[in-house]
Amino acid sequence: MDEKEQILKAMRDAGEPLNAGKIAELTGLDRKAVDKAMDAMKKRRQHRFACTLQMATGINLQAHQILTDGVPFFLQGDHGMKYAYASKTGHVEKIVQKLGLADAIKITDGTETVEDDYILFTYTTGKGKTPKQVEEFLSHNKNIQAVVGSGSRSKSHVDTFNFAADNIGKQYNVPVLARLDGTGTDEEIDLLKDAIETL
Repeated sequence: MDEKEQILKAMRDAGEPLNAGKIAELTGLDRKAVDKAMDAMKKRRQHRFACTLQMATGINLQAHQILTDGVPFFLQGDHGMKYAYASKTGHVEKIVQKLGLADAIKITDGTETVEDDYILFTYTTGKGKTPKQVEEFLSHNKNIQAVVGSGSRSKSHVDTFNFAADNIGKQYNVPVLARLDGTGTDEEIDLLKDAIETL
């Protein structure tokens, strides 16, 4: 297993965004090697996207142009991956906004449809249950690639913290990219962007 595979496996197994230091700790890899491998993965992702865009549109997008207004360009346009979210208190919606996912589909009753691969953002309801509209949405949108959860670590919810994301991850065999408390910290959002970028 090469360094890239070890890094991706560590992120998938953890089920949450990891910084380079934590990845080095979990994998036993040298920190400098982790930094170098992660930088290389980002550059390859940017290069592939730029090449795809040029072939499709004729636009020659340089690597330095891929970051726009602090948001990775691949999160702003149509690159094949879609985003869907359910929000009750507004926390999930704020996470989506922080990520700059202007075209994300809001799940209201579960009848919404996503034709492409997508990442799901959800909250947990009741005693660790998946919202009914999310279950309905998942029943006819099978192309889920990953899930992001938002929950609360308050005393009344700590025992079921992000259970919905965990249950969805297990049921559909997809990684849980983040288990956030509320809207998450700025650092957690930055790490989540990196996690999305590796998909």
